[in-house]
Amino acid sequence: MITVNRWPRWLCLSACFLLMFACVWGEESKPLPAPLQQALAQPEGKERDKAVIDAAVEWQKSDPAAALGWVVAQPQSLLIRSIVIAVSQAWAKRDAPAAVACAWDFAKKPTTTHNDGYILSALHLTLKQWARSDPKAAVAWADTSVPADSSKDIMRWVFGSVGGGYAEVDPVAAAAWAEAVKDDEGRHWAFQAIAGTWCFFHKAEDAAVWAKRLPSAELKIDVVRPIFEALYRRDAAKATAWLDSLTIPDEMKAELKTKAELKKPKP
Repeated sequence: MITVNRWPRWLCLSACFLLMFACVWGEESKPLPAPLQQALAQPEGKERDKAVIDAAVEWQKSDPAAALGWVVAQPQSLLIRSIVIAVSQAWAKRDAPAAVACAWDFAKKPTTTHNDGYILSALHLTLKQWARSDPKAAVAWADTSVPADSSKDIMRWVFGSVGGGYAEVDPVAAAAWAEAVKDDEGRHWAFQAIAGTWCFFHKAEDAAVWAKRLPSAELKIDVVRPIFEALYRRDAAKATAWLDSLTIPDEMKAELKTKAELKKPKP
């Protein structure tokens, strides 16, 4: 696991100062790559932000674990969040299993030197890309690597990310996988991600057929909201008829109808 040195909070008065002199520690400490230091030294603004992101992405080509380890240890800012996204996606497109392994190592061994939100973002982005490019490998990893007593956040970002990425390329296969997930929490998040992704990238009507045939009200509840909302935007009457045909609590049906009506554009 990569550890990143931290400075006292009073040094955070200048984010630029903190970033300029950050070091990644391995067997010996080493400064940030020169292009990244040069980019950080530029006057603040859009050009500097772009230069910093580009330099970080370039760094991950030669030392991706160090680049990711550095960025997830930085204070919160819009720029750092953009770097987390750029580095995670670039690494995952090149070598998704390695990118996931690094993000997972951070996630399962939390320390005070890393930002949990950035780590979960990296885990989400790398897993989703892996599920797009090699869904069978990604779901096999999720099914075998995540302990049953993992936190709700871990379950959400692992199974939700894999389910969402898988559903982009094959929602039917993704749904079949999710139905077989043994962990209730993991299955819940996988179902929600698959339902939303299915409606966004494919036909909501097909997702509605899948939801209706699910064997229990509990499973239907996990997926009904995004499907109903997508159907309602197309045809409110048909969406309502579909919702009424489901074996879910009447209170949930009423809530969904009320919210959908409130969201409907005014004439």
